[in-house]
Amino acid sequence: MYLFFDTETTGKAKNFNASFKDTDNWPRVTQLAWQVYNEEGKLFKSFSSLIKPDGWEVPKEKFFIDHNMSTERCANEGVPIIDILSKFIEQINKSACF
Repeated sequence: MYLFFDTETTGKAKNFNASFKDTDNWPRVTQLAWQVYNEEGKLFKSFSSLIKPDGWEVPKEKFFIDHNMSTERCANEGVPIIDILSKFIEQINKSACF
């Protein structure tokens, strides 16, 4: 199985030299999606989910508004990131390449 994945985030890091412990510096994942293809190149499975905010907010900038991304939408439609990452790791473990 071949795993392709994509993320959407709250933007870019403020300082790329900052410590990973400086969580306010780094963007948050707002959406995680993936598709799994079999050896013949046929779509086997797909998944996409918004991430429920846990103390972070989606910026109120034109880009996010134009793409229908908001803190409220993530809160209402999103799933806790730990649940999504558990599914993602499970899929990684089943895939030969990602």
